[in-house]
Amino acid sequence: MSITILKRYDLELNLKLFWILSFVLISFLSIFYIFQSIQITQESYLILDYENQIKVFDQENEGLEMNFAENYSLDDVEALAYELDYEKLEKIHYIKTTSSVVVVK
Repeated sequence: MSITILKRYDLELNLKLFWILSFVLISFLSIFYIFQSIQITQESYLILDYENQIKVFDQENEGLEMNFAENYSLDDVEALAYELDYEKLEKIHYIKTTSSVVVVK
């Protein structure tokens, strides 16, 4: 009789231990899942925020390109060259050297 009582007690203990460990494992996995879901949601909002910032920067960049094109056109450069008394060169002469040293002190 005592052996059957011990076996039954061991079985009940093992069963209780199984259910306790199962509960702990399920609880841990549930908390981990919730934590990961929160992290994914936060990262998604950060990505959306960064994409919106990129769109704003692209629009600002387009505006700056347009502003540059309007303010610094070739006609403006030619007018500035005329105002500064620059002249167009007819012929360009290059100096050829025989060695790699150009200036010696």
